[in-house]
Amino acid sequence: MLQDKKYVSIKFSEPKLKKRNRALSFLIDMSNFLAIPMEPEALLEGALSMVLEHFSLKFGRIYLMDEDEKSLSLAAHQGIEIAGLEKVHINEGFTGKAARMPCFFIQ
Repeated sequence: MLQDKKYVSIKFSEPKLKKRNRALSFLIDMSNFLAIPMEPEALLEGALSMVLEHFSLKFGRIYLMDEDEKSLSLAAHQGIEIAGLEKVHINEGFTGKAARMPCFFIQ
């Protein structure tokens, strides 16, 4: 048995792991991406692209909370016209609700 062994070696196949556990694979890929030093804008755009691809979505936005904690500023977007969406009040619509609730929203 393996109990008397100090070290145990198991063959590892990254493609097989990714196929078996897509969610874990996404988290590993996202973690690796976020560990790369880059400008905040590039980081947010890249992370958004990865999320959209993982969930097979065409559109997405990332907002950051302003210092006053009463409004959100658009920090990254893809596939959507942003006119009028650059700044959102925390109590306004779906975006404000998503910021107030501690969970992930997809509409």
